[in-house]
Amino acid sequence: MLRAYLEHEARNKIDAELTYVFVEHDDRRFEWLVKELNLIQLPLNVKVYPVHGEFAEVLGGVLGGLGGAALAPTFLFVDPFGYADNPMETSTRVLSFPRCEVLIYVPLRWIARFISDDGAAAAYTSLYGDDRWMTARQMAAIDDRVPVLRDLFEQALQEHAPFVSSFEMLDAEGTHGYHLFFGTHHVTGLSRMKRAMWSVDPGDGASFRDPRAKGQQVLFAASPDFEVLLGQLQSHFGKRTFSIEEAEQFVLLETPFMHDSHLKRETLAPAERDGVLEVLTRRAKRMTYPKGTVMRFRAPDVARPDHRPATRPTSAHRAPAR
Repeated sequence: MLRAYLEHEARNKIDAELTYVFVEHDDRRFEWLVKELNLIQLPLNVKVYPVHGEFAEVLGGVLGGLGGAALAPTFLFVDPFGYADNPMETSTRVLSFPRCEVLIYVPLRWIARFISDDGAAAAYTSLYGDDRWMTARQMAAIDDRVPVLRDLFEQALQEHAPFVSSFEMLDAEGTHGYHLFFGTHHVTGLSRMKRAMWSVDPGDGASFRDPRAKGQQVLFAASPDFEVLLGQLQSHFGKRTFSIEEAEQFVLLETPFMHDSHLKRETLAPAERDGVLEVLTRRAKRMTYPKGTVMRFRAPDVARPDHRPATRPTSAHRAPAR
C-alpha cells in the first residue's frame, strides 16, 4: 500500500498528508512488520503507524474517538487470518462516512466447509451482521454453498454501500472460493477498483475472476474474451433498443469488464461489422459510439449471410496476480 503511493506517476501532484495505520496482533508478525516499514524511506507528508493489537478493537477506538467529527477519506483493507475477528459492524462503520471505501477478504470456501459447526455460528453471525448465512446450510455440497455465501455477503455489504463487487481468487491449481469484497459510495471508486484488478502484475501464480459471469470463466487478464461480453450484452438488452450510456452502465455495474476500454472498440465495433449490431442514430463515422448513440442487436437470422464471429483470443485468460 505504501508503494502504491511512492511509485505512483502522479505522486508529485499530491500534497495532502497520507496516514497509514497497520494493525497486527501476532507478536512475531508485528515485529516483522515494523522491520519492513523501517526499510522504507518516506516523504514528509506520509505518516506510518504500526499498531500492535486486535483490528476490531483498534478501529473501534479510532472511530469512537472522533467525537462526531468526520473521518478522513479512508481506504480500509481488512485481511484477517480467518473470519472470527472481522465483524461486519466494524467494517461498515467506516462506510457511514463519506469518501470511505472497504476491501474485505473472506475465506468463503473455509466457511462453507464448516457451515454446520454450531460452535462457529456466533462468528458467522458477526461476520455477516445477522443470521442470513444460515441459508447456505441447506446446500449439501461445498461448491453450492460458496456462491450462496458470496451473494449473501454482497447483500449485507450493499446495505451500507451502493456499489459492491466481489473478486474470486484462484491459485496456480485453480483452487477457488476465497474472495475479496469491495464497497464504495461512488461509481468512480468501483471503476478504479476494476481497473486495478485488470492491470495486476504477474506474481505468484494466482489469478482473479469475477463470479458474476455465470457459467463463464472470466478472468482478469491482458487478453480478455470479448465474445463473453457480447453475449452478456445480448442477453441483457435482447432485441430492444438501448443507448451507449445504458450499455456503459451495464458493463460497469453488472459485468467483470471495463466500460471504457472493453465496450466500444473491442465489442460493439466487431458486432456492428459482423452485422450483429444495428445502430439507429446518425454518426459522423461508422463503428463509433458518441454520446446519445442508440442501437439494438439483430436476431441471428437477420445478420449478414456471410456473418462469421470475429477472431479473438479464446485460450485460458489467466493473468497471474501479485
